[in-house]
Amino acid sequence: MSMEFEVTQVIMRRCVDDFVLVSAREMFEVSCIYVETVRNLVEPSGAASLAAARRFVSELPPMQTSRSRSSRVATTCRSKS
Repeated sequence: MSMEFEVTQVIMRRCVDDFVLVSAREMFEVSCIYVETVRNLVEPSGAASLAAARRFVSELPPMQTSRSRSSRVATTCRSKS
C-alpha cells in the first residue's frame, strides 16, 4: 500500500461519517438538472454528491432564517470548461 493511500485512509476514517452509493441513473438525472438549472455541463460522476444529497433532502431540518445554528449540506461539483 502506498504512503499516499494510507494518509488518505487515516483522514477519511477521522472525518467521514458515512458513504452513500448512487446509481448511474441518479447521476445522469442530476447531470440533467445541472444543465437545466445552472446551464453547466457536468460529467455524471461530478453530479454524484448532489445525487446523494437528493436522496436525503426530506430528512434535512428546515432552513432557518436567523443566524442560529442549523444543519447545512454542501456539495461540490467540477464542470468541464
